[in-house]
Amino acid sequence: MSEPTEHLSELDDTTEAYVGAVLLFEPYYGNGWQYGVDQPAPGVPMPFRARLLRLWSDAAGLRQGGIAHIKEVGHPFDECFVTFETYMVGCYNFTDRLCRYSAAITDSEPGGAVHGWPLGPRDPDIRMSGWVIVAAPSASRGRPLARFFDH
Repeated sequence: MSEPTEHLSELDDTTEAYVGAVLLFEPYYGNGWQYGVDQPAPGVPMPFRARLLRLWSDAAGLRQGGIAHIKEVGHPFDECFVTFETYMVGCYNFTDRLCRYSAAITDSEPGGAVHGWPLGPRDPDIRMSGWVIVAAPSASRGRPLARFFDH
């Protein structure tokens, strides 16, 4: 398993086991949410569940994030896709070492590069972008995920 790093950001080996599983996504304000890539949104989207389709890595082979299919009936982004990327320095997973991620929500599944962020910085398919916390359902225990970052 990957050891925590001091200067890099990555997802550890345990995250591979979650490909195909449903994860919880809890948006938070962070630096704000926006429509597309440059229009401020009035608020933060409601939490949602999404099935992790795949993880993606940077050119050095470090897992940086994933792409998931949103499955939340009644949610404005039901059937959309969320692409997320680690935002904090360290080695993270979806259970006990949670991370804040930058995220983009799109109507279609990003194809993107084999290595690196799968969306272009001004991709016209981006409906909304902002910040999320991602976790396995067992990590939440029915409580907000943001509590992991309250100090």
